[in-house]
Amino acid sequence: MNSTSRFVRMLLAKRRARFKEAAVLPGIIALLFLGLVIHDAGAIGAVPYVAIVLMSASYLIRPMWICWAPLFAAFTVYTALIAMHPGSGPTNEWVLFLLMGLVPALLLWLARPREIVTDVGVDRTKDHEA
Repeated sequence: MNSTSRFVRMLLAKRRARFKEAAVLPGIIALLFLGLVIHDAGAIGAVPYVAIVLMSASYLIRPMWICWAPLFAAFTVYTALIAMHPGSGPTNEWVLFLLMGLVPALLLWLARPREIVTDVGVDRTKDHEA
């Protein structure tokens, strides 16, 4: 198996994920802002929020790195950017926006994909004995 196919398999393989239901929170937060974004920036501005909702929902159905990594990166970067600018507004709003990135990032960390799901009941030791 070449490196490209291994990389694609790593990204797309169905994995076990404890607390995968926690990935719903980023989708809910994106849905909360979707109406405001459409009103302010139109359909083009809403594309990242729709993407977050779709990745969050698809992660519930099939936990994969390709869904988890962009979600985690987006909320982590958002949290870091907000944390670097504490004086940009009232303190209570800064804390609220910080938490809106930090809590989903922490929950996504708990819900990160783990080992690959294999066929239950299939004995794979026979393949490696020869």
